[in-house]
Amino acid sequence: MAYPDSPTKHAAIGGRAGKVETRSVRSERRSSRDRPKLTWGSAAVAEVGDTTVEVDEAIEVDVWKLSIDMPACYISVQIEGRNQLEQLLAFLQRADAAHSLGAIGEFRIPRSSAILVWDDETSGRLFLWLGRTGKNSMRAELGPNQIDCIRSALAEATRPS
Repeated sequence: MAYPDSPTKHAAIGGRAGKVETRSVRSERRSSRDRPKLTWGSAAVAEVGDTTVEVDEAIEVDVWKLSIDMPACYISVQIEGRNQLEQLLAFLQRADAAHSLGAIGEFRIPRSSAILVWDDETSGRLFLWLGRTGKNSMRAELGPNQIDCIRSALAEATRPS
């Protein structure tokens, strides 16, 4: 009699030695499939030229989704909480000429491993990196009109109700 967690030996097939198969043991780590699905409600929509930005809010918890639809790609990132949404808006407002810090630095969105980085060579240009430190990554270039569109949607979403 074999026990559930013990290896199971199979008879030799075609003159080969017996195969040892171990049964998988249930991991305590939860995958995204185990988490309950979130219900999203629209918090803001902005459109400038060929770019559409949507900000959605999860109804059950304080999680937000920023979706950027451009001709070259569609990007959707989750943002952890309203506080981080407001920090992202403040970061994007650095593009204003009157801002004391100017358009420098980077902003990390940990939940989705996205990083927004101001271009240090061209004024008013922003790079959005997805998975920058991973094996596979993607970089999207956002121009002034696209940045304005994102700021408009974030401003509408963070406006007190």
